[in-house]
Amino acid sequence: MAKNALKAGRGYEFVKRGKGVLLRRKGAGAGGAGVNFQCACDLSGGCRVEIDGSEASCLENGCSGKCGWSVVIPGLSGVKLIARAVKPTRGPA
Repeated sequence: MAKNALKAGRGYEFVKRGKGVLLRRKGAGAGGAGVNFQCACDLSGGCRVEIDGSEASCLENGCSGKCGWSVVIPGLSGVKLIARAVKPTRGPA
C-alpha cells in the first residue's frame, strides 16, 4: 500500500469528489451517502488524489509541506478525529 493511501474494505468503493474521495457502499449510485476524505497540503501548494482499485492516495502536487487526509462524516460537527497509520496484524492462529 502506498504512503498516504486509504484502502476500501470489501463491499465499499472510493469515488472522486472535488479535492477528495467519498467512501461508500458499492452500487450506492451517484447520490449514495458515505464518508468524505479531503486531500490537502498542511502548508502551501497543492495535493492530488489518485484512485487505483480499492486504494485512494493523497499525493504531493506542488505542496511545500506534507499532504494528508481530513475526514468529514455527515451529521457530525465540532468533532475532531485523530488517527494514525498502523500495520495490519494477523488474527489468532
